[in-house]
Amino acid sequence: MDMLVSQNKFDGIRSVKLGPVRFVARQLPIQLSLLNPHQSPTAIIPTYGKIVDANFLRTTIQDFIRTDDVFVPEFLQGIILCGARDSDIVRDGPLIELLQEWANKWIEILPPSKATAFAPGPYIVDGQALFQMWRVYDDYNLAFLNATWPSMDDARSFECVPNVPDNGRALGIIVPSRLYFQESPQLPLNGWRIAVKDNYHLQGTRTSICNRAFNNLYPPQKSTAKCLHGLQNGGVQIVGKLHLSSFALKEDPAECVDYQAPFNPRADRYQTPAGSSSGSGAAAASYDFLDITLATDRSGRRPGLWNGCFALRPSSGRVSSNGIVPLFERFDSPSIMGRDLGRFSQFISSWFEEKSDSGTSTKPLSLVIPSDFWPTSNAEQTECAGSFIAGFNVKALRVSVANTEGKMSHE
Repeated sequence: MDMLVSQNKFDGIRSVKLGPVRFVARQLPIQLSLLNPHQSPTAIIPTYGKIVDANFLRTTIQDFIRTDDVFVPEFLQGIILCGARDSDIVRDGPLIELLQEWANKWIEILPPSKATAFAPGPYIVDGQALFQMWRVYDDYNLAFLNATWPSMDDARSFECVPNVPDNGRALGIIVPSRLYFQESPQLPLNGWRIAVKDNYHLQGTRTSICNRAFNNLYPPQKSTAKCLHGLQNGGVQIVGKLHLSSFALKEDPAECVDYQAPFNPRADRYQTPAGSSSGSGAAAASYDFLDITLATDRSGRRPGLWNGCFALRPSSGRVSSNGIVPLFERFDSPSIMGRDLGRFSQFISSWFEEKSDSGTSTKPLSLVIPSDFWPTSNAEQTECAGSFIAGFNVKALRVSVANTEGKMSHE
């Protein structure tokens, strides 16, 4: 498969197409020490003492393809075996047949002394230069305002991705290979891909609040929202900033002026995505390449419900709002959306910044149930929810919102 490459004006960045799949290649600040010059898509495969035969390579590449959406077979045109010795390689008929099946053109060995700097996965090799690969996905539901990636000068800062290929009006969102990252106790979210609502500040980028005048008035931010610091420390990759209702106010799709509203992926795609976190809900529900989206929430989770994904709002004050442009500062809280509720726990454990020594709250717990709406006329639903509530083993308070409105404080 031929590789189509276009060099753009941005040093060290190339647009690449392998078959139908588009990529952005970004040059790394390291040099290879190969015996021969090459220019091709390349797979870096760690070996480190293993016997390299046909079975080992086939199993490894099957794992690459199963776990990573960026790696495609075309990267097998070149192979770099990291941590291998010549004696580790079994050069027999099955290995030769496998390499022919993959249309492999060359293999190089990097001994352990030279291989420690390279993560496994897809790359492009050009002479001694090594390019990391980011796959381009179309934002076909218009959930994003910008695609972002880390600055090469400062890993804590961000840049809007230059020259991302467009498909009509859809922005190209780029994501790094999951193979570059390994989760660990120190990096529990390493390689998780998230996108944030564009009222979160990201160092090095502008915050628009989905308003062109506001975007043009204020310079790029000098710091990142506090609630993102722990996620960055945990290895999260922030791949873009998401649409919202302008100034986080109520805004139906027909009222959007500066930026068109996202498409709700449900039904005929012409249902409202709700707001104000319309982009967060639409992106979480639409795109498998994202793990989590971050939103803000005051009193409800309509964008999650209406777009067909899960949403969770932490208790007020549980997660810092510093560095987030507020609408109602007292009520606003960062929140999360996603398709897999089972992953929320792992994400939240890294996201929550303040933990008691015992890991439990010292405050008395109670569950407030609005009697105006509960129980419902659906007996099966009521029974299921009742069992769920009983599992909390806390006091349930039945309160009429209509009778107490104006008498109860937010606290």
